[in-house]
Amino acid sequence: MDLSQLKYFKTVANAKTIAKAAQELFLSAPALSIAISRLEKELGVALFDRSGNRITLNAQGEIFLRHVDKIFETLDQARNEMAHSMLRQRQQIWVATTGSNPWMELIMGFSQEFPQYPLTCSSIIDTPISNIFSQYTFLLAESDEVPESCVQTLEHISLFEDHPAILVHPDHPLSRLDLVHVSMLQGETLFLPIPGMRRRDRLIRLLEDGGIDIDSTTATNYVIYRSMVEENMGIAFTTTRSHHTNLGSLKVIPLEHKLSHWQMNLYWQADHTFTPAELLFRDFAKQVYQA
Repeated sequence: MDLSQLKYFKTVANAKTIAKAAQELFLSAPALSIAISRLEKELGVALFDRSGNRITLNAQGEIFLRHVDKIFETLDQARNEMAHSMLRQRQQIWVATTGSNPWMELIMGFSQEFPQYPLTCSSIIDTPISNIFSQYTFLLAESDEVPESCVQTLEHISLFEDHPAILVHPDHPLSRLDLVHVSMLQGETLFLPIPGMRRRDRLIRLLEDGGIDIDSTTATNYVIYRSMVEENMGIAFTTTRSHHTNLGSLKVIPLEHKLSHWQMNLYWQADHTFTPAELLFRDFAKQVYQA
């Protein structure tokens, strides 16, 4: 049994006629019919029920198709992993973040200074931390976002301390303050990030600890809540280290609370062997935030 036989079988199963499958495979219908018969003989079981020109999977064929699909899925995964390995060998740097805004200074700075090293940076949503390092070398995240079970297998460097802040319209009464306590948000219309964003979980803990009714908040994406703040319809959240270009007249005001100190770190697997490009990125991160 070889892969071509499995491909023929899968194509016939989907096409439901030998003639249509033969066209897709650029084979003659008799040759394809013989190949399917040989496969059934080799397996010792019929895979199809035949009626005139139609050919449909029987119970045994359904079982075999499930396993054939898994074989091709595994092959696709192998191709993707090999392609990823080749990219790494060409000095590709893979970085995951739990929220891209606080890291704009690092990502943009590295790409500008070292354009010869391609850098892929992706914000992860609803992806377990334990699965991230199968694709990415580095994780940029707040310390509380990394489970203790994962910390044991990782190494990290502390880069900076970030603080939550609010984004308000200049006509809002809070815009005149230099610091806002969480309790002062009671009764305000608040916009939180959508579920799945890890920053949302941190903000909910912060608000709940400050006695704010979470049921009164609205979850929406950045484009929508930015527009609503611009219309003075409520208050959104950001951080003091986020990239605040093109804010126009909107005001960013730090939040004061005992939970408002977020340690931001760079993580990697303890047994990882760095490429020269990855070492360069790690050292550059130290220089940006620890200088």
